[in-house]
Amino acid sequence: MAYDNSSYWRGLHETHPGSLKAVGHPWLSETLNTLKYESEVDTLRAFLDAHRGLLTNEMQPRVADIGAGTGFWTELLERWFENQGRSPLFTLVDISRGPFHSSKNAILPSKPSAQTSRRSIRPF
Repeated sequence: MAYDNSSYWRGLHETHPGSLKAVGHPWLSETLNTLKYESEVDTLRAFLDAHRGLLTNEMQPRVADIGAGTGFWTELLERWFENQGRSPLFTLVDISRGPFHSSKNAILPSKPSAQTSRRSIRPF
């Protein structure tokens, strides 16, 4: 039996469109997935706040969101940078095309994006 990246992620996004279940843990409720992500958000914000001094005023931040999924992290980073008075350039990459077209994620259509699959994996 082969694990196919594209089929796996496409299936999750079709089963759970616009939901964190598609990119988090599909067996957990949306509420628990949200709590999991919120705890990770606190860690990321603390890291960004501690390192904000590395950005110079002349620098336009560039962010590559590999495995962009529902755009959760992209939206979080865009809000953080906007609060700093910055306008970053985002590039989004995901194996599944579905999340980029989700009406729930208005941020995604305005960002450069690519759909790609590096490979299928045959574990045995």
